[in-house]
Amino acid sequence: VVVVLIECQGMLSEQEDGTPATEDTALMMYLATLVSSVLVVNMESNFNEDTLQHLKPFTSYSKLIDDEEIGDDSLNTPFQNLVFLIHNWQYSDVMSYGYEGGHLMKEEKLTIKKNLPKRGRDLRRYLKDAFSQISCHLLPCPGDAVTVVDNEFQTYLEELSEEVLSPDHLVLKTVAGYTITAQGFSLLLDVCAACLKDLKSLNPSTILKNQMQANCTIVSQESLGKYKQLMKIALKSCPTFLTEEKLEEENSLATEETIKFFKDKTSFTQGNDEDVAQEHEDSLSKDIIEVFKEFEVQNSIREDVEILVAKDDCFTHYCNTMEELISTRNTPFLSQHRLQQIQEAAMKEALSKYQTKVIVDEQRNNKTELLLNELKKKIVITAKQFEEENAVNQQLCLAKAKRETVEQYSRGLSKVLSTTEPVIQDTLQDIHSTTKMVAMQAFREKIQLTYASVADTSEQATQYWDEKEMEKELESRLSQYTDENLMKLELTLSHAVFEAVENYGKDMKIVFLDADPLSSEDLLGMHIAARKNAMKSFQDKLPFDIDGCEEAKQHRTQLGKK
Repeated sequence: VVVVLIECQGMLSEQEDGTPATEDTALMMYLATLVSSVLVVNMESNFNEDTLQHLKPFTSYSKLIDDEEIGDDSLNTPFQNLVFLIHNWQYSDVMSYGYEGGHLMKEEKLTIKKNLPKRGRDLRRYLKDAFSQISCHLLPCPGDAVTVVDNEFQTYLEELSEEVLSPDHLVLKTVAGYTITAQGFSLLLDVCAACLKDLKSLNPSTILKNQMQANCTIVSQESLGKYKQLMKIALKSCPTFLTEEKLEEENSLATEETIKFFKDKTSFTQGNDEDVAQEHEDSLSKDIIEVFKEFEVQNSIREDVEILVAKDDCFTHYCNTMEELISTRNTPFLSQHRLQQIQEAAMKEALSKYQTKVIVDEQRNNKTELLLNELKKKIVITAKQFEEENAVNQQLCLAKAKRETVEQYSRGLSKVLSTTEPVIQDTLQDIHSTTKMVAMQAFREKIQLTYASVADTSEQATQYWDEKEMEKELESRLSQYTDENLMKLELTLSHAVFEAVENYGKDMKIVFLDADPLSSEDLLGMHIAARKNAMKSFQDKLPFDIDGCEEAKQHRTQLGKK
C-alpha cells in the first residue's frame, strides 16, 4: 500500500490584501478532495463556519447526484473520509482533547437545527451525504517553547496519526466502487489536472462530469489489463502454440468478458453522460484489437520456437548423455578409443530423439531438416569440446601429482623450519635432501596409481613429467627456504651481539660505582672478565655451535670489536 500525503497548509488563509484566496482555495480543495481517501480540514481554536463554506461545492456536488438519482452506490457517496482537525483547542474542560471531544464537537456543529438558516441546514445535510465518514479531532496547543513540544500535544497528535495512518485504519482510495492501483491514481491525477485549467467552469456539474471521466479512464485501463491477463492465461494453458482458429476463439471470449467487465464497472453512467462511457468503450475495443495483434505475433514466434526448442532439447540430451557416461569412469580421464565410442552412441540417440520429438506439418519440413543439419554440426563441435576437456583432465591429473609433490616437500621443510630458531646451512641441506627423497618417492607412486588403468596414456605421462624436471622444481623451492633461514639467522645473530654488548656495558658500569678510581691493571682485568662473559652470553643465545657456522664466526668477530 502506498501512502501519499498532500500538504495544503495555508490554502484557506487570506491573501496579502486581506481578501480570501477563493480561486486557489477552490482549486486545492477540488484536487485534494477528489484524489484523497482521507481529507483533513484544519481549523484554529474552534469550529469555523467560514471554513465549512469552502466545502460547499462538494455538498452541491452531492446534491446534484441525489437530484439526478444516479443508481450506483459508489457515487451516491462520492467522497470517502473527512476529518475536521481543530488545533490549539482551549476548552478541554468542556470538550476533551482527541476524538472523544471531537465527536461531541461534530455532533454539536453538524447537527441540522431548526434555528439555522436554510443554507446552513442544506450545507450540513449534503455534507453528510457527500462523505462516507465524518469525524473531528481536538488538538491542544503544542506549547509556548519553540524547541520543546508539550507531552500532552504529542500524545493526541499520536492518537490522530494512528487513526489516520496505522495499518488497521488506512482507508484505501476507491473509484467506481473498487480500490484503485498506483496506475489508476496517476490517471486520476491527470484527469483532475486537465480539468483545473478552466477554473471558471469549476462547478458541481463539471466536478461530477470530471469524476465520471476519471472513473471511465481508470476502468478502461483496468479492463485492458484484464484482457491481457485472460489472453496470457489462454496462451500459457496450452502446451504448444495455438492454431489460428483457436487463437481467434480465445480472443473472442476474452474480448466479450472484458467488455462486460467494463460495462459493469461503468454502470454509474446510466442515465447520465452515457456518451462518456461509450467513448471509452469504443477506445477500449480499438486497444484490444491492437493488443491482439501483439498476441498473434507472440503465438507465431512460439510456433517457430517449438522447433528450436526441440533441437535444443535434443542437443541438451546429447550433452547430458555424454556427461553421464563420462561420469561413470573410474579414472580421471578416458582413453581416446573409449571417448569416441561414447560420442557415437550419444549422437545416435540425440538425432533419433529429435526426429520423433515433435510431429510437424509439411509446411515446416524444410525448416525441420535445416535445423537437423544445424544440430549435427553443433554436436560435432561439442564432441571436440569434450575431447579437449578430456585432454585437459589428463594434463590436470599430471599437474596435480606435481602440485601434491611440491606441497609434500614444502610441508616437510616448513615443519622443521617452523620454529623461530634458525639452522646452519649444512643442516638445512641435509633436511632438504631427506625431504626431497621422500617427496619424489611419493610422486612415482602417484604416477603409477593414476595411469595404471589407462594403458594408452602411461607413456605420455612418462614423457610429460621427467623425474629430473620434478627434481629441478624441488631444488628451486629450496632457495625460498634458504633465504628465509638466512633472515632468521641474521636476526638471531644480531640480537645475540646486541645483548652481549649490553651485558658487557652493565659489567663495566659496576666498576665505577666505587668512588675510588682503579689502576690501569685493575681496569684491564675487569675488561677481560666482562669481555669473557659477553662472549659466553653470545654463544648461549645461539641454538648451534659457533664454530660450525661461518656467519656466527663473523658476528663473533664483530662482537669482539664492539
